[in-house]
Amino acid sequence: METTLNALTGANEQFLTGAALTAVGGPGAKHGIQLLTSSEVLDLGTLNSVEQAVLRKWVNTKDVYPYAVVLPDEPDSIIYLAKPTQPAASTADPVSGVPFPAGMPRIQSHLMHFKTLLEDNTTDRKERRPWWTLHRARETVIGNASADEHGWAPFCLTTRWGGGGKLVVGLAPGGSAPASGLHVLRPEGDLVPPAYLAALYNSDLYQEIALSLPPGQLRQADLERIGLPLLQADAVESVSKSVYELARLVTTLVRQESLRFPRVLETLRSDVTLSADLKSSWLSETGASSLWGKLQEATWATTEAKRAAGTPLGDVSFSDDLLGQVVTIHVRNEPQKTAAEIHLAGHVTVAASEALAAAIRGLAFLGGKVRDLGELYVPIDPEVLSQQKAEDDSRLDALLEQYKTERTKIEEALGQHVRR
Repeated sequence: METTLNALTGANEQFLTGAALTAVGGPGAKHGIQLLTSSEVLDLGTLNSVEQAVLRKWVNTKDVYPYAVVLPDEPDSIIYLAKPTQPAASTADPVSGVPFPAGMPRIQSHLMHFKTLLEDNTTDRKERRPWWTLHRARETVIGNASADEHGWAPFCLTTRWGGGGKLVVGLAPGGSAPASGLHVLRPEGDLVPPAYLAALYNSDLYQEIALSLPPGQLRQADLERIGLPLLQADAVESVSKSVYELARLVTTLVRQESLRFPRVLETLRSDVTLSADLKSSWLSETGASSLWGKLQEATWATTEAKRAAGTPLGDVSFSDDLLGQVVTIHVRNEPQKTAAEIHLAGHVTVAASEALAAAIRGLAFLGGKVRDLGELYVPIDPEVLSQQKAEDDSRLDALLEQYKTERTKIEEALGQHVRR
């Protein structure tokens, strides 16, 4: 999927009339052309149903997770106008002589601002298509992308993984379109739902096969070479049901749990089994200012820097002194060096100190440095930290248990096929 032009730049403003340039924000505005931000979509005004169907949510590589593509809260949208299936009249100019599709007044009004620019780029590419279409729509692969009864489009997406990445396949949200660099996996006919493809490619067996492929970009031939075993119809339905549940769980993990457990996102992409420890790094939910404050002001902790303020934080370890526990923060990637120490008062429980350590690991994971330690917000009562951590851990454990249960169902169904 490729646009002709994503957005206006200073170099191509010359193609717009003064009125058109003013209408899209003036010089330097960098307004979207075929790719619009959520605010630019709102600026189009009230769209009719045809126009709403033309605007598709834009999926990037970073949005693809196993079992589900999870878009940001306010994703960009592509104006999905493909080349007409019926050829233009032989007397018509294929670039500028094909009328804009009827019934989309606000989309048409928007694109008309950029008509001269789009015509120039289409002609420059030596393409014989209307100026208002996409450069590469992939319409025969993507289709109308309307949502099924579960809310997903009739295809899966995966990235061109390489450089140590993993094969990750997720269901695409209904009404979405993949950016260039993503592979579309779409089954032929009605025998195999997209969810079944997601189950196969994310399974242990197929993950192992994928690791045997040559490193570098994933190509269509590589996917086809893996092959696709087809189970009985009832088994396909059961496996697909598990994938829909996994897609729901992954969406929850990405949208909600990653706010507290920052390792969730990278772990989903690197380990589809989610067997890694996700709870050791944690981000607390700060409470009221009357009950929370900076770590450097806490009466139950004394922070002592051992390195320069810009030293990156690494892992955490514990020891004891005469007064209580000592939390040692090491220099990132240099565990033999100490970045800082935090001396805890004697009344601080082990659970509270472990919760603090997890919060520091969360800070370190986000690139925190020695200077950031004192600014870390903690409760006046350290036990509040441990209680909050326990509640978050319990919620994450429940989701992970559901996730692993559904994956086990899929592995058992596929395993029975392999044994036969």
